Amino acid sequence: TASKNSVLLTLAVSVASLISLSQPVKAALIDQAVFANGDLTVTDLGAYIYGAVHTNGDFNISGGGTITGLTSAHLTVFNDGTAAPGAGPSPGVLAGGFSSGVSTIAYPTMATIVAALGVAVDHEFFVDQAFSGTDIYSGVYLVHGNITIDGDASGIATFLAEGIIDISGSAHLTGAVLNASFPFGLALYSSTASVLVSGDAAVAGSVAAFGSAEVSSASPVVAPEPSSALLLGIGCLGAAMTRKRKKA
Repeated sequence: TASKNSVLLTLAVSVASLISLSQPVKAALIDQAVFANGDLTVTDLGAYIYGAVHTNGDFNISGGGTITGLTSAHLTVFNDGTAAPGAGPSPGVLAGGFSSGVSTIAYPTMATIVAALGVAVDHEFFVDQAFSGTDIYSGVYLVHGNITIDGDASGIATFLAEGIIDISGSAHLTGAVLNASFPFGLALYSSTASVLVSGDAAVAGSVAAFGSAEVSSASPVVAPEPSSALLLGIGCLGAAMTRKRKKA
């Protein structure tokens, strides 16, 4: 597992470096792998985040997780294992360096996000929604409530929620929207609440939470688009596309 993660990390850093040379000049709404308006917590040895992360609150990493890009926090970056009480020190790896006390970044509203999509909202719901089982989802989903994604759910889709987003189980998701506003692709966005990624869930694309964000998945969980197109087919990130081919 260690050697496999090392290969994934090396590949992701190399690809991310190449992608950075061709990023659009236009200021993006969300150009981090994970953007939290509240606190951001990363735990679990297998929690690999490919790309930069930013929080307007505190950042805390423990359990041996890894972030390849710059880690920035408006308040404080904690990397001493204290997020796992009783487990002993288990610091993470901040491969892209870190910076505390940086300026806050304005968190975009739902209306701003929808306007910047460049595509129509395919599915709109006015109550909480659960996406689960072995279903394959596609397009843009707007939920005026909470979203849960679990089981073996997969697909190329962007999920927007006014409430909490909780993705877990063995769900594998690639963000459907990739443009100048979302240069790494947009996968998960909550306009008012938290986003949780856990279990063996894998997300390829940006994750944004108005509240706190927590990544505690045992898989490489966030890979920025379009580098994820290369990472799909490697390890768990290839599972979604593999299932789709089998069902065709």
